[in-house]
Amino acid sequence: MSKTNASLMKRREAAVPRGVGQIHPIFAESAKNATVTDVEGREFIDFAGGIAVLNTGHVHPKIIAAVTEQLNKLTHTCFQVLAYEPYVEVCEKINAKVPGDFAKKTLLVTTGSEAVENSIKIARAATGRAGVIAFTGAYHGRTMMTLGLTGKVVPYSAGMGLMPGGIFRALYPNELHGVSIDDSIASIERIFKNDAEPRDIAAIIIEPVQGEGGFYVAPKEFMKRLRALCDQHGILLIADEVQTGAGRTGTFFAMEQMGVAADLTTFAKSIAGGFPLAGVCGKAEYMDAIAPGGLGGTYAGSPIACAAALAVTTLALSLSAAAQSAYPNKAIRVIVPFGAGSTTDIIARAITDKMSQSLGQPVIVDNRGGASGTIGQAAVASAAPDGYTIMIHSSSHTVSPSTFAKLPFDTARDFSGITPISSTPNVLVIAPSKNLKTLPQLVAHAKANPGKMNFASAGQGSATHLNAEKFKLAAQIDAVNIPFKGSADAVTEVLAGRVDYYFSPIAPVIGQIKDGQLLALAVGSPRRASALPDVPTTAEAGVPGSEFNFWIGMMAPAKTPRDVVNRLHDEVVKALATPEVKERFLKLGADAWTLKPEAFDAYIRDEIKSNAAVVKAAGLLATN
Repeated sequence: MSKTNASLMKRREAAVPRGVGQIHPIFAESAKNATVTDVEGREFIDFAGGIAVLNTGHVHPKIIAAVTEQLNKLTHTCFQVLAYEPYVEVCEKINAKVPGDFAKKTLLVTTGSEAVENSIKIARAATGRAGVIAFTGAYHGRTMMTLGLTGKVVPYSAGMGLMPGGIFRALYPNELHGVSIDDSIASIERIFKNDAEPRDIAAIIIEPVQGEGGFYVAPKEFMKRLRALCDQHGILLIADEVQTGAGRTGTFFAMEQMGVAADLTTFAKSIAGGFPLAGVCGKAEYMDAIAPGGLGGTYAGSPIACAAALAVTTLALSLSAAAQSAYPNKAIRVIVPFGAGSTTDIIARAITDKMSQSLGQPVIVDNRGGASGTIGQAAVASAAPDGYTIMIHSSSHTVSPSTFAKLPFDTARDFSGITPISSTPNVLVIAPSKNLKTLPQLVAHAKANPGKMNFASAGQGSATHLNAEKFKLAAQIDAVNIPFKGSADAVTEVLAGRVDYYFSPIAPVIGQIKDGQLLALAVGSPRRASALPDVPTTAEAGVPGSEFNFWIGMMAPAKTPRDVVNRLHDEVVKALATPEVKERFLKLGADAWTLKPEAFDAYIRDEIKSNAAVVKAAGLLATN
């Protein structure tokens, strides 16, 4: 009797409970890669992948080879009775891959639900607390505890009565559904106020990307605020990566892109390429909170599944290396967080033109001006760390952490420095109509008219703003900042005489200086500018301690592969060495300047601290 989908459906209905749903009335006979063949010989493209279990495809030859080899050695002992090396090796690899700069240990189990249940057990043992906060729209499994955590009754727990207690529901941030980050945090605070004190909550469990009823990514800013809230109250943060792990989001774990680390991470699904394996990885001190015998399972971390998982991790590394070796294979977007015509934009275009020729791919400048560069910074911080979205920014990058009360990114942690590109002195320019021909005259006029003079900046908290503030402190004068969206607007207002002076990058004003439309009273750098050799530094003109290094550099999202960062660094160095770029920089008054990526990261960290000291001394109030 030949098998058909219809005949098998009748047998299924007679033998299998109706609670085990089936989306398609199709029975698979065989599969390979992304193609499934049913019992009637029809082929289908498998977009489901066994519900995110087959990131490596059906019957990947390297996984099958690893499993076959293990089958001929050992199939089962129960790890708690008689251990085997593949279990330990899988744990070592997971410990290395899960985000977090701390010692880790890993428990292996069989299913995602089992992993989530064990993460709650571990959190309760580690904190001595019982309560758990989960989110609306969440899916954590079909066992009793995980059904309680799941934020959806139908079809998962319908008709089963109340689920286990001690679980509280917060709002998942979802812009599409009208739930903001503030709404979500406020819903947790309401739980603390109305339902359970923070000291009663062991853990907050969250999926970095929800997959129930659509794909919803938790915003990075929210994850940082959630991390801070957990730290404040001694609550463990659990990242449920059962669905997002094993490379489904572009990194092996989704939390690699969030800028914070969870205390405990659950994983399953594609970790073993279709074989049943799951687990919990977390801080060693928390993982050791349960005494021997309290963790494990008869089939947990079976030798066969571990062999498959080791093959998957090897594949992930080789595929990542192959993708990176082919870099770039498409256009690279360079976000410049200032408008077209700004110094940063001009420098960026000079470099990217040459990089595009060398890399053989378009390198496209995308101007994202506004909010002193922070709009563009936020776009880069949240971009995939794959080398296809990078940023060329200025010294403002290290100023904004001190001049903005709240940023949707962490300047030190969410970016990887590639290299500085140039050191471009700012020049103090003023309209001839002001009748102030030297820096001492400007200082004397300002002191005689305290609070009446003003100066332009390319935005509140920009590098041009801080340069002017540092000058004010050193000169002991009082002048008012007039912020603009960029240098172009600032220069226009100074030319018109509506604003008194501006510490401008040289590029936007060099023409007006040479034409006599603007007077250059001093440069703010430690050394004279090659483009304006007759213009003194502010220190030479009588205001020592006012020097400011205005630089422009290239950065990428944190976690961008190191070989991609190094490739981009080398391309910038190569571009700077070309005669065309050298000539362009000379006209702009820019001096080429490069550092190795690690040195640039260190420079940025140090400058954030030194700029913070200037902001504090100037008494600047952080803005929202």
